[in-house]
Amino acid sequence: MLAGLLLTFLVGILWTFVGVFYKMMAQWKLSVFNISLVTGPATLLLTLLFYSKTGALLSGAIEPPDWLYVMYVIAAGVVNMGGSLILQRSMLYGKSSVTWAVGQSALIIPFVAITLLFSEPWSAFKVSGALTILVGMALLSCRDDEKSKVLPRARYGLTLALLAFAVLGIAQSMTSGASYLTYKDPGRIRPVLLIIGSFFATAAGKFLLKDRGFRLERKAWLLIGFILIQGAIATCVQFIAMDRLAACRMNAVFYPFAVGTCIGGYAVCSVVFFKEKMTKFICAGTLFILTGIVLFCAAAVF
Repeated sequence: MLAGLLLTFLVGILWTFVGVFYKMMAQWKLSVFNISLVTGPATLLLTLLFYSKTGALLSGAIEPPDWLYVMYVIAAGVVNMGGSLILQRSMLYGKSSVTWAVGQSALIIPFVAITLLFSEPWSAFKVSGALTILVGMALLSCRDDEKSKVLPRARYGLTLALLAFAVLGIAQSMTSGASYLTYKDPGRIRPVLLIIGSFFATAAGKFLLKDRGFRLERKAWLLIGFILIQGAIATCVQFIAMDRLAACRMNAVFYPFAVGTCIGGYAVCSVVFFKEKMTKFICAGTLFILTGIVLFCAAAVF
């Protein structure tokens, strides 16, 4: 149980860098599609290389997964990348702290879905933890300076963030649900299938939004290097953490814990790296999120 919580915390720290990368793409006006079309296949190759060296792929599995399982996990990857692309695009139009908090608050959807569909036990600590984290996210979305410059099409950015909230919530529910399917995945084939689904979503998004051409600047290659390292580690560790928590019937904790850590981490990065003003709402929101994480830890102990 403790190992599952520690791994979940690590995933949350790694996901913090996703927000940082998205913010930098928006600031530098880089094509998220072109970057993703490079990082997707490269991450897949790195993951397969890791599995080949460790012999982990399908090791311990009774039999290979059927096509229904394969298509389910690939679909989860498609939906997840779709939500991520929508969330990154929202940062072009709205305040990044607001859009990031709204989009990432999708964690409440898998929390409810896993608890209801797979009969994970409710507890006062888990419910209080989820609500406390959501309050923290709401505080991070507040603006205490009414005279601050309004970003162009801020309402459109918020609309995209709300759409990302729904799409990411569905994707997270599907990903968490994979731990409860009949087929067990000791060989960690899920990360491979998720990466494949993410690539399909990226290619479709580039085509549908008519993102023409394929040009990568020096700054883009710099981001790609960091994204590859972050993505390869986070994708593999994610499912190990989920399985450890599912074994203790605590899988509903994964997304609230990981995303809560991610939101708190991004709040710190926004001040340290992007020199954003540390307001009373940011301080209060971060405190609420940390309190929510403590409540989830309490739920695992009691």
